[in-house]
Amino acid sequence: MLSNNIRKKSFVVLFLMLFMCIFSYKTVYAQSITKDLGVKTNVDVDHSWDVRFNRNVDESKVNKENIKVTDSLGKEVEVKLATQGKIVKITPVNHYKYGETYNINVQNVKSTDKEELSQSVHMKFTVKEDTSKDIKTINDINKTVYKDDKYTLPKTVQVVLNDGSKKSVQVTWNSKSVDTSTVRTHVYSGTVSGYNGKVKLILSVKARSKKAVTICIDPGHGGRDSGAIGYSGTKEKDINLAVAKKLGNTLEERGINVVYTRKSDIDLIPEITPYDDAPDLRKRCDISNECKAKYTISIHCNSYGDHDVNGTETFYFPGSVEGQKLRRAVQKHIVEDLGNVYRVKYDGSHLYIIKHTKYPTILTELGFLSNPEEEKKLNTHSYQTKYANAIAKGVFDVLNMSY
Repeated sequence: MLSNNIRKKSFVVLFLMLFMCIFSYKTVYAQSITKDLGVKTNVDVDHSWDVRFNRNVDESKVNKENIKVTDSLGKEVEVKLATQGKIVKITPVNHYKYGETYNINVQNVKSTDKEELSQSVHMKFTVKEDTSKDIKTINDINKTVYKDDKYTLPKTVQVVLNDGSKKSVQVTWNSKSVDTSTVRTHVYSGTVSGYNGKVKLILSVKARSKKAVTICIDPGHGGRDSGAIGYSGTKEKDINLAVAKKLGNTLEERGINVVYTRKSDIDLIPEITPYDDAPDLRKRCDISNECKAKYTISIHCNSYGDHDVNGTETFYFPGSVEGQKLRRAVQKHIVEDLGNVYRVKYDGSHLYIIKHTKYPTILTELGFLSNPEEEKKLNTHSYQTKYANAIAKGVFDVLNMSY
């Protein structure tokens, strides 16, 4: 009888084993009368636990009633239980939640020779925090401007997260102003919340060549004149300006002198009431003619009653050899780089800005805001950048510049 009593008390949980993702494991030993095996921390979200007994386990007595996993609120977590000899493996059906604490409770388990677990066993574990969205790196920023140009330090920078994705975050710089009055290189240091390193912006101020080519960029419409209204309410004037400024930045980085007809959402002739587009158009032509631009590029978006109509069309004044060259180059790169439909219209002799500028001028209709798909693309920064880069390539082509 004495040996039998000892035998009955000898069916116990020996230890719980945590299998790591790298195939190593951590063993937690428990004495036969231990009620609490403590708290395990920094556990992976998909870790499996092994409950190891000192005798073969009766599989029919292994179920979710006697082996449970619960969260910090006491809610039961769905797990898979697999029995093999002296081991019961506990595997979560869905990943555990980052930073959450869970409880494993083992009770009323029997061995194959009908011996019952002498006492229930409990263990807590805490899942590691999610670091996939932490900032991994922030690349240095290199910018080039010309002497006396205005430049403002960016409010946001792009960061690379641990999971490989990218996003824009706010940055605080060590200076609030930028001095471009002298030719030199400035280095600015910035800080980003949640990132231990520093953000570096290297600003090179260069002398402007007296022989620099001047390009006039005309963002169509503005102020009281919204231009076309898109399928979902997009205002043409906003897209035109966004692409124009990106184009201007790209050209300036290559030493091209850029003159804008507008750089913000304004009326060029605000004193005229009610609004009249004729003085506005004359002002745009005056700006182009006064700066003696080698080329003028007017940026617009299209619209049509049929929402299926899409594509890009670029106009010039027939008979202008230089205008034709630029028109072909810009149209070619937009169609190739963005996959847009090539629309064959090109005669812009009816367009005021093409007809009344003294130097070669093109007007490009980037896409149709009346087409839902094109409107959506035109509203994204990535596509606006692609449009600007495509137009810039056309300019570089006719100026025999590399890109």
